[in-house]
Amino acid sequence: MNALVLEAQNGRVGFPLTKDQFPPYASVLPTQPPVNTLIAERKALQSALKRALLVAHPEDHSIHLQVEDEGLKVQALDHTHTPASEEVVPGEGQGEVRVNGKFLLQALEECKEERVHLHLHSGPRSPLLEIREEGFYALMAGLRTATPQNPS
Repeated sequence: MNALVLEAQNGRVGFPLTKDQFPPYASVLPTQPPVNTLIAERKALQSALKRALLVAHPEDHSIHLQVEDEGLKVQALDHTHTPASEEVVPGEGQGEVRVNGKFLLQALEECKEERVHLHLHSGPRSPLLEIREEGFYALMAGLRTATPQNPS
């Protein structure tokens, strides 16, 4: 059965891909070229994500990805959005994004290419991360940076 399955922190929901019943998903799909692209060796990124997820905040599995001169920096973020671990894997491109590392790891497990292209698009509330391969497509919302709260 053709269906769109959305997975979130508290569960999973599926929508059948029939025209009369399916929600208007096209309105959230990127229509412009990506603003940046992060390129990494898939297996190295998967290994780094697995290690980072051991210490990332367990509610949103926050991971910060950023291209630097040395490669792609993978940071696990704790509940205060502070790096809890840091690792650099071979990579290139431009940009940075905070994303649910668990969702990204699941998407990468479906990829077959040795190098993955993580395309970053501007989104209405947060960046969108897109992975596109022959026979596979993933789109996930980046995590917004928490706004510091004023003590009362």
